[in-house]
Amino acid sequence: ANDTPVQLTAVGGGNGTMTPYQKFAARRAEIEKAISDDPTILKQNQAVFTLYRNLHLATVKARRENAGKAGGDEVLLQHLVEADLFETQSKTVDDLYMRVRGR
Repeated sequence: ANDTPVQLTAVGGGNGTMTPYQKFAARRAEIEKAISDDPTILKQNQAVFTLYRNLHLATVKARRENAGKAGGDEVLLQHLVEADLFETQSKTVDDLYMRVRGR
């Protein structure tokens, strides 16, 4: 286990200062809202479809890989999944965010 103290590094955000993870989570939330508001986006743009599918496949993979660590605790599992997605999917989320936002 790594017992190094956690250091929060803030980055400029639209509503003040956010950590890099908070920026990632806010962008993911905006992506989900845009697609929920108009799911036809997925049929209109192949790149958006592919990036969104890859993000969801990564989520399924992270849930499977972290299930044992969480020991049946759903809240812990979700936090572990979010941490993995932040580490592995930040570029995908940034790309998807720009494509969905810029349509």
